[in-house]
Amino acid sequence: MTRFVRRHGTPLFLLTLLGAAVLSFFLWVELVETGGRLGAPLDDSWIHLVFARNIAAGGGFSFNSGVPTAGSTAPLWTLLLTPIMWVSTAPAIVLPFAIGLSAFFYFWTIWLVYGWTTDLTGSRLWGAAAGLGTLAAGRFAWAALSGMEATLFAALTVAALWLYTRRGLTPLFAFLLGLSAQVRPEAHFLLGLAVLDTGLRAISSRRPDSSWPGRLGRALWRPLAVYFALALPYLLFSLATTGEPLPNTFYAKATTAGRFSGRALREAFAYAWGDNPAAVLLIPAGLRPLWRHSRPAVGWLLGLPLVYAFVIESFWHYGRYILPLLPVMMAAAALGLAFLARQVWGKSRSPWLPTAAALLLLVAGASVQFRQWADNLANNVREIQEIDVALGAWVAANTEPEDLIAVDDIGAIGYFSGRRLVDMNGLVSPELWPAVRLPDRPDRSRLLTRLLSESRPDWVVSFPLWRWEIVTNPVVAREIAHVSTGTHTIIFQQDAYVHQIDWPYLQAANPRFPARAVWGEAIRLLGYDRIPAEGGPDTIDLYWQSLAPLDRDFKLFFHLEGEDGEVAAQVDRHPVAGLAPTSVWEPGDIVRDRIALPAGLAPGLYRAVIGFYLEETGMRLLLQDGDDHLPLLTFALE
Repeated sequence: MTRFVRRHGTPLFLLTLLGAAVLSFFLWVELVETGGRLGAPLDDSWIHLVFARNIAAGGGFSFNSGVPTAGSTAPLWTLLLTPIMWVSTAPAIVLPFAIGLSAFFYFWTIWLVYGWTTDLTGSRLWGAAAGLGTLAAGRFAWAALSGMEATLFAALTVAALWLYTRRGLTPLFAFLLGLSAQVRPEAHFLLGLAVLDTGLRAISSRRPDSSWPGRLGRALWRPLAVYFALALPYLLFSLATTGEPLPNTFYAKATTAGRFSGRALREAFAYAWGDNPAAVLLIPAGLRPLWRHSRPAVGWLLGLPLVYAFVIESFWHYGRYILPLLPVMMAAAALGLAFLARQVWGKSRSPWLPTAAALLLLVAGASVQFRQWADNLANNVREIQEIDVALGAWVAANTEPEDLIAVDDIGAIGYFSGRRLVDMNGLVSPELWPAVRLPDRPDRSRLLTRLLSESRPDWVVSFPLWRWEIVTNPVVAREIAHVSTGTHTIIFQQDAYVHQIDWPYLQAANPRFPARAVWGEAIRLLGYDRIPAEGGPDTIDLYWQSLAPLDRDFKLFFHLEGEDGEVAAQVDRHPVAGLAPTSVWEPGDIVRDRIALPAGLAPGLYRAVIGFYLEETGMRLLLQDGDDHLPLLTFALE
């Protein structure tokens, strides 16, 4: 490496200088937008910092200290962040450290793609073209200031591909790729490509010294031993904590279940086109020479988006999972430029003016959305500060240290509040995966309600469109606080709320007025409570117990009959206003359902009558005595 730097010192210095200018401009735009407050453009940046803080404090690899979980897709990145926590856990210290680390690997990626492309083409000129295209890509500069692992993964994979181009599948290549696997699980795919290429070479080899199985075995066993020595520990940790081999984030976010998503593939192309349309147009010309030098590089560039199309429905966070392909794309584009130059000008030295024009074309392509990405960074940081950081501060100031908080975004809230969290998206709470994986949102909310009722969070901090059925339910939800942001670029909603929820599923019930009525041998009324209310109507808490599964959703009717026997008021709805329908009850469930007595009733004597019926047919569920309704209570209004 030292010799490489000495030989290429001038171009590396110029690339570094230009990269520093790019990042300085992005930072300036960010600080102007945020009033001088440095921040992270993703809530995920704070997730790694929470893990790192817990490791440094002796809480193990955990989000909630002392509760192990494979909730980080990038454990190596988390470990790199840990040393700063021994110095200070102040956000003003740890966040600049994380951002500085991602910026450091931005420069390493630029240097590596320059060196690799120079090797591939035999020309510093085209190496510089790949380096310039990488550093000027706005999305990559955004990643450099994110405090996230994308630039580290890019650097490691480019280094591994460069080494493979020179020496093939060696233990050192496997070492680099094993480190990559602890940054992103996509590295397993790149290993597979290298193994496949090595196997094909072993089969096609005409060496007479041994059979191809022997050649393949000798070629593979040392690199694979090195790779799995690095990759196995976190895999085993994941198996021990969740029973699954990959990190929690894969199972929480993988939604297509093997179905091909054309949308994800289109989005991958759109991001590449936005990064540099000139490079995309040049890549076809560069694929053939890249294939001759490194078939895994071509498979990585074209195959990873295809793999993701079978894993997720669409990309989020600007396609950051495929962002590390950008330097490989620039290397392929530079190879395409070199190939076209040879075709047009022959093998002799290219004329200066056409060569400069070609380089200018590649750099200009990278700058098409340059300012837009600087604005994206600034707005993203502002949104995270105004939503997630603000919520973290609110939780720290308004809740008790022992409170349990259910949240949608866990990073900044977890870091700034220091509270125990339940992650409603399953990133660090795998017990919620059954709900997260349901495609239908109402069904997801109903199952999520059941699962959260087991841990009974004291507060819910959410984006209402994600949790609409829960946080707008009048039976269970009470709004406590609200924060908002003026832009809408990285967080899916501009508003977030804090609610308290009366979780409807109970472990036990001891109603003040017991009852033992049973409908259809499936639903038992354990009793009810009447709760006086100041300045409004009283409420009735009904306690139901499920005795047997029901495959239909029966509606509850609650009728108030006057002294003349006529219905004076009524409430007809599914239990808990649809949040706990009878079809999802399991035997043994105890469900609390709150009904507010109607306001504005005339003075007199009233009788409350309850029962169940099917809305589509009107058929009532019968009690054991054959009746279709139960007189619940009688009361007088003055």
